[in-house]
Formats: sequence, C-alpha cells, structure tokens
Amino acid sequence: MATRYQPEQPSPSPRPPGPRRSRAAGGRGRSARAALRRDVPCTVAVLVGPEDFCAMRQYASFGFSDYRTYLRHVEELLRALRSRGLHVRVAVFDPAEFTAFCARHGLDPDTPVTRARYAADAAGPGAAVPYGGEPLDDLVHSALHGAERRRVHAAARAVVDAHGSGAVAYQQMHGKLTALVERAGPGEHHLVCSATVHGTPLLAAVHVRSTPGPRELPEDDAALFCAVLAAGLLSGGGGGVVLRTRPEPEGRDTVRGWAVRDGALRPLTAGEVFDAYCTDHRTGEPIAPEHGVDYEAGFPLDLPPSGHGPDGSGDAP
Repeated sequence: MATRYQPEQPSPSPRPPGPRRSRAAGGRGRSARAALRRDVPCTVAVLVGPEDFCAMRQYASFGFSDYRTYLRHVEELLRALRSRGLHVRVAVFDPAEFTAFCARHGLDPDTPVTRARYAADAAGPGAAVPYGGEPLDDLVHSALHGAERRRVHAAARAVVDAHGSGAVAYQQMHGKLTALVERAGPGEHHLVCSATVHGTPLLAAVHVRSTPGPRELPEDDAALFCAVLAAGLLSGGGGGVVLRTRPEPEGRDTVRGWAVRDGALRPLTAGEVFDAYCTDHRTGEPIAPEHGVDYEAGFPLDLPPSGHGPDGSGDAP
C-alpha cells in the first residue's frame, strides 16, 4: 500500500510573554468585586402617595402608569438588593422638593440619573431608614418620620446660621441637654423640645437611659434636639422643654418643665408644669392628671455669674 507523503507541519509559535490570568485569579477578582459592592450603600426613594406618584408621571423617563404596580416593583427591588447582602435604606421622594432640587443645581428632572442624585440627597442625616425586610407600609411610615425630622432640622439650622452662631450654639445646647440628663439622676429620661420659628412649630425628642459612668446621647436625636432648642432661643418665638423621668427599678414618673423665654431656659414651677400637662391646649378645658406621675418644678440650668449667688448679691452656694 502506497503511503501518501505529508509534509512536516511547522510547530506552533510560542505564546508571547505576558500576564496570564488563571481561573482561580478570575474567581478571586469576582469575589473582590462582590465584596466591594456589599460595602456600597443603596438608597431607594419612594413616592408615598398617589398624588406624588401622579406628579412624577409628567416625566417621560418615569416608566410607571399605575401606583400599585409601582409599589410592587419597589418591594421587589428592596428584597433583591437585600438578598445580595447590601445595606439598603429607604427615603421619601418628594416631587416638590425634587423640582426645587433640580432648579437649584441646574439639572434636567426628566432623567433617571437626576432622580438618583435626588434620592441620595434626600437620604440626609436622620432622613433615611434601614430596610430589614419589613412591609413597605411600615417602612414608608418610618421614612415619613425621617423626612419630617430632616425638615425640622433644616428649618432650625437656617435660624442658627442666620444668627452666625454655628458650632458655638450647638455646643452650648449640647451642654444644656447633658446638664438636664445629669441633674435628673438615674432612670430613663424622655425629653421633648418645642419651638416656634417664624410661626412654624418645630419639635424634637431624645430618649436616654442614665447609667453609671459617661452617658452617651443618641447622636442624631441629640443633634436635632440641640438645633431646635438653639433656634427657639435665638428666634424669640417661644417654646419649651419637658423632661419625663422614670426611675429604676420602680417608682413614680416625674415630669419637669422649662420655658424658652428671653434667650434662656426658665424653670417652670410645679403648678405651671401641672397646668401645662393637665390642660387641653385646643379647648382650654382641664384634663385629669395622669396616674402615677408627679409634677415638679424644673431646676435652674443657667448658672449665675461667677462669684454671685442666685440674686446677684452673694456667693453661689
């Protein structure tokens, strides 16, 4: 049998030198990227009512026509993001604020990128709430509370900044808040500060438990409380502070109060505290006192000048 001649085939050229990526290296790269994505927070801003939803339908890039469908997709998005191990927060998408935001920054409102920028801006301190798998209705309620906190904080800061007080005012208010908690003694303390600024009521609250050693105040709540108190003192619009203390392990609650007056916190008498708590502010009619609660006078917080007593004539005790 004749054998067909086959010419010798040239050997393949050697692979040029250079970095080679192994499968293991590729896996490590994907793992690193996934780990990095888990370090990036995600914020979802939600339209919380049909009216707000209708306001956004004027934009062609907003791809929803039914509010219920929109909410269903929001819930699916939240679950998907959380399933990837991401930190997800929810804020309120306010169409009116969105319009003002776009005008302020010269942005086109009819783009997804602009809406994403606004969502990040809306998730300011205290305004966004973490998503932990709870129903959307509960989440929206918490987000609305966060949006109200942000509004109050912005209004209070505008007053403080207008007076040029800045960090000094906040430091002084933080000192007053700390003094309130320390003077109240052991137990659980709930403080509420109200102020009227340019005819608008502002409200802030702090809940803290006194324990032996240094007391750590909730940072966001304390910042809001100090901002509202500073605004009330600077604006002259009036207001007050109420402190309710629940002793541990048991005992009667104690309520004390102060009026924001003449740029200072003035202690109320026990009778004034009782009247404030036991009067319907809408009708002026008396309300039965709460069971298990003592109404006491507020203690002084503004110390007299150094070397003078409370009446300005002698040494302080």
